[in-house]
Amino acid sequence: MKANRRVTMVMMTAFLMVFSMIILGSRPAAANEAEPCINYTILGSSNLKTPQSQTVVVSIGDIGKSRLNSAVLTYTNRSTKERYEVSAEEIYKDTALFTMDFFDDEWKGNYELTKISCIYQGESREILYKDTGKSVKFAVNGNLKAAPDAVIEGMVQKEEEQVVSVEVTDLKAGVKGALSSASQEIPAVSAANPKGKSKSSDKKVIVLDPGHGGSDPGAVGNGLQEKNLTLKIASYCKEELETYNDVKIYMTRSSDVYVGLTERVNYAASVGADAFVSIHINASTNSSAHGAEVYYPNGNYNPSAAATGRNLASAIEKNLVALGLANRGIQIRNSETGNTYADGSAADYYAVIRGAKQAGIPGIIVEHAFISNAGDAGNYLSSDAALKKLGVADAQGIADTFGLTKGDVAKTTITKLVSKQSSVVNIKWKKIKGASGYEIYRSKSENKGFKKIATITKRSTLSYRDESVKPGKTYYYKIRGYKNKDDGEIEKGEFCNASGVSVLKKPGSLSGSSSNSQVKLKWKKVKGAGQYEIYRSTSPEGTYKKINTVKNGSNTYVDKSAKKGKIYYYKIRAAAKGTGGTSYSDYGKVKKVKVKK
Repeated sequence: MKANRRVTMVMMTAFLMVFSMIILGSRPAAANEAEPCINYTILGSSNLKTPQSQTVVVSIGDIGKSRLNSAVLTYTNRSTKERYEVSAEEIYKDTALFTMDFFDDEWKGNYELTKISCIYQGESREILYKDTGKSVKFAVNGNLKAAPDAVIEGMVQKEEEQVVSVEVTDLKAGVKGALSSASQEIPAVSAANPKGKSKSSDKKVIVLDPGHGGSDPGAVGNGLQEKNLTLKIASYCKEELETYNDVKIYMTRSSDVYVGLTERVNYAASVGADAFVSIHINASTNSSAHGAEVYYPNGNYNPSAAATGRNLASAIEKNLVALGLANRGIQIRNSETGNTYADGSAADYYAVIRGAKQAGIPGIIVEHAFISNAGDAGNYLSSDAALKKLGVADAQGIADTFGLTKGDVAKTTITKLVSKQSSVVNIKWKKIKGASGYEIYRSKSENKGFKKIATITKRSTLSYRDESVKPGKTYYYKIRGYKNKDDGEIEKGEFCNASGVSVLKKPGSLSGSSSNSQVKLKWKKVKGAGQYEIYRSTSPEGTYKKINTVKNGSNTYVDKSAKKGKIYYYKIRAAAKGTGGTSYSDYGKVKKVKVKK
């Protein structure tokens, strides 16, 4: 932790991991290459324990170019010889995202990716992994040795290793999200709660760990002691985090006392921590060493905790660098004595990161600056004002990682408002971060007379079905979010803009007549309808199929596909454009018509 080292985070075949995951690749694609190749493969985890999902991201062809239209991944259970296929659930530029679910021990075995079948620039292509000279394998309820997560700058690399540099910005947010949550357990069990224990609230629990203390002063230099600096930074971080909503902050120490490493992690586990942030100051025998760096968990044993830890480390490092500290990057450090986790994979070097991961908690170590460097000490460690900036930067990184928000409840937007029947209105709206629930109001006027018709108490519910409407009426809706505060008060947000919807009456007075092997239909127009859908069946209780849509408000239709001597049954419903979809009426009465011979 105190060594002067940097980590180069690039995608390297069979060697370097991105997003705390294993990366294996073949070779870079040439810009003028006719046949696409596999540039790299990102594997969520080399060892899965059911029930878990495996996430795989494959780059095909020219990096950064949108030439990949579709892709199918074939993988084989090497134990049973069974082959499986999975289609990409998302394509972004050159990357294809695949997800495979493994539910129970019946899926046990060693798996290998065998080929990619894709449509590339409109043409069908097939790429065999064996042709790349690389083997991408993983185990389900087994054990495969994982590759190291990071390479220390300056380490000798073999000439045959191909390096493909891929910036984080080259990946779509959805793909990055999938990577950061790869190998999640299929049941609803959070990374910080591997045993699925319930929490007393939905608040994020953050444990701040001021390094050293009491008889352990930590690093000393330039007239400063690490234990005093870490306590002040942690206190400022806590103070800032408490200005955010839906978060609970704990500290492993709040005074100058000694706390053992195991006790620190045990305390975090006892309060159900979602993250463990250990705050430190760096030091080196090289007085020129300076800047900030953050250590996060390797990708072994608990990939979910590792991924969250990496995201948290990246967010905090970004904020510290914004203060002017030199960017020493984020990095992992594996055990140097052969320690392993329960699955046999290489353990993390640092006790608090290792212990936190074993407890199911993402743990990181933040090295804010070098106490041994006169510049760092003078600019970032020698005043309360400077230390507060470090604590606030940590807090902002934590808030960004976990989506914490400040202040008033944000404003939502109605994304869907349609009537699917003549007596029902369906509503959907955008989620508000940190909202405890939502209130839905309705009126027959766009500007006045709104009354609350429902309170949504579950924050994950973003839709409502209003069954108290009447056909032929127009209704306006607006929604606002609210938050339940610690003092028992309810903080209510601002209403969104009102949106209206017409509840359509069903078409009436349907008449039908036949002549010259045709059936002519006519019905009463419905107020607000922009079109009508015509359905037909050969029996009154049979299957009705839509045979046409009459647009421009017309209320007549001629069925020219009718056959002489046959009996048909017709029904019609009105339709109109709604917000985010189409509104429909109930079906009108069925009309029986016999076609004249």
